[in-house]
Amino acid sequence: MSLHAGTFIYKYQVDGQDYGIVPKFGDHQSPHPHEAGSKIPNPPEEVLKEIQCHGKSITLPEMSVTSPSDIRNPDIRNPSSNGMFDMFWNEYPKKKSKPDAERAFQKLNPDESLLKKILSAIERAKKSQDWLKDNGQYIPFPATWLNGRRWEDELTIEHKTESDYPSCEKVMRDQGFSKEDLDRP
Repeated sequence: MSLHAGTFIYKYQVDGQDYGIVPKFGDHQSPHPHEAGSKIPNPPEEVLKEIQCHGKSITLPEMSVTSPSDIRNPDIRNPSSNGMFDMFWNEYPKKKSKPDAERAFQKLNPDESLLKKILSAIERAKKSQDWLKDNGQYIPFPATWLNGRRWEDELTIEHKTESDYPSCEKVMRDQGFSKEDLDRP
């Protein structure tokens, strides 16, 4: 017996596109409270009547105004993200696990103001001792940084003093200049 024939899934069409609905889905699943509304159109009235005829109740999800092809297009799902993730990705120094970073960015759904804060924090973090030591080994993966809201961290930027830099004399010696070259006026 197929799932459709057993009234577990009901098939329907909207604008020539095939869809399916599981009437008891809500009884067994708990969508995340911040999950966006459904992008899939509700079934036609005749499908709802068929479901009710089989003694099943159904609660329809909120519907949005996008087509099924829009579901695969993150820029339509989240219009405010147009190009914003790319701006983040271009600035972030560790280019690892891009799909995870994209998901974290979409979940965050930043507006322009938050994106500016994030980009500014990245610039500050690039100068931090944690990100500079061992050739950037301790820079977190981008998704980890986003999920941890690390742009809100307080950073300690090490400011070098004159004594942290080598003297001109040492630099010149390291470059092969002799003592006589150094003593010339």
